[in-house]
Amino acid sequence: MSFALFAAALEKLGFRFTAVSGRVQLGADSTHPRPATRAMLIVGLDGARWLSDVGFGHSPLELIELVDGGRSEAGPWPYLLRWQDITHGSPGWAVHQRGGETDDPDGWVVRQVFTETPQYPVDYAVGNHFVATHDRSPTRSATTSWPRMTAPRSSPARTSSGRASTGTTRSTRWSGRRNARAGTG
Repeated sequence: MSFALFAAALEKLGFRFTAVSGRVQLGADSTHPRPATRAMLIVGLDGARWLSDVGFGHSPLELIELVDGGRSEAGPWPYLLRWQDITHGSPGWAVHQRGGETDDPDGWVVRQVFTETPQYPVDYAVGNHFVATHDRSPTRSATTSWPRMTAPRSSPARTSSGRASTGTTRSTRWSGRRNARAGTG
């Protein structure tokens, strides 16, 4: 998962960030919101906060300052960030892109929406499972022929003495740490 790897790298480099979840709006009916399965980061840098969105189609090629009217003009895909009502009158951030079906006179369409509610690695497990397996997933519908993804079962971790480990412990850190008994300290 590119998002978790990116978050772990930022954490190891000493960046402070808040992970957030968003709802993809492209092709969605605004009266029936999609689940919040889009992972993004709000990164603190030089006294400002910036939206970092990696791994979703034609994602912004640069950070977008987290201010109403923040823009990314890098590359062929411009993006606009607006503070607005996002779901049933709730305020939050909307990432807009150019093109598509829109009533906006400037040609902007809502790509995804999000709030600043902090998320942790465990919070993304349900969304990842939904996106990979559910028939109503935006990336795996009944009309697609993508195979269901399954992970192979792994054998228990072994300690240096050859005994089976009790498993791993997970912290809220993105880089995570394995249980010292598993021998990966």
